[in-house]
Amino acid sequence: MNKIIILFSFILLFTFCGLLKADSLYVYPSLYYTLGKYSGGESSIAYSGYVTLAFNLKSFLTIGYEKLNLDYKTGNYPQNNLVFSFLQNFYPSYLKATYGFINGRSEPSGSQSLPKDKINVFGLEYYFFKNMFYYGIAGTYVSENNGYTNLSSLQLKLKIEYILSPSIFISLKPAFTYVSDNRNLFSASINATWNPFSTLYFKVGGVIGKRALYFDTELLTMFNQNETQSLLYSAQLDYVLFNSIRISSGILHTQFSSFNIDYYFGGIRTAIKF
Repeated sequence: MNKIIILFSFILLFTFCGLLKADSLYVYPSLYYTLGKYSGGESSIAYSGYVTLAFNLKSFLTIGYEKLNLDYKTGNYPQNNLVFSFLQNFYPSYLKATYGFINGRSEPSGSQSLPKDKINVFGLEYYFFKNMFYYGIAGTYVSENNGYTNLSSLQLKLKIEYILSPSIFISLKPAFTYVSDNRNLFSASINATWNPFSTLYFKVGGVIGKRALYFDTELLTMFNQNETQSLLYSAQLDYVLFNSIRISSGILHTQFSSFNIDYYFGGIRTAIKF
């Protein structure tokens, strides 16, 4: 596993050094705040930040970091998430590689901390555009070690997206997830974006079916709970305050085998050209 991480890091570094010769550079920084409310009474707070470097609007390198703290009745669980992704535009084809690392530890009150949770995520995605459709396939491998058990998952996802009109965009993504404890899970995500005005975007979506240890290769977020996720739905509103500043807010509800979580999030994104 360490050799894979080193190789992946070397490829990203080599690619980044080559991209420094680009004629134009756009930088897209963003910050987000997320509040989580659990059906068992627990709560979480997360702060995250992302920076995307766009070279000639052809090559996109994204670096993201999230600091999360989950408070439960007998202690807390701090977690750090780090993610890298690289997208190359070969229009009409696109290729994207992703690596993520999650490090967390349960800290019960008045007792010694438990072993760390360590999760590595590797993802590769390819898609192409034709006749107002995007077609694609993505594969993601997740490895988790919490000191007591080792779990891994392999997910394969298809993507079919359609530009219905200049203001409406819809997406369907069926997925298969295999977890090493012999879970074979099928799910499908459905999302729609409506842009009624140039400054307003409304997004709704959901997931039906089952999945676990699931990594979203587009949002660069990880649902790393070991339990099986059985339902998810969300709504998001984006408002373009100025030409280069976008404010986002939304809610997300997700159900697992024995608990539910409601997330409330907000963020800001801007663009800088060099």
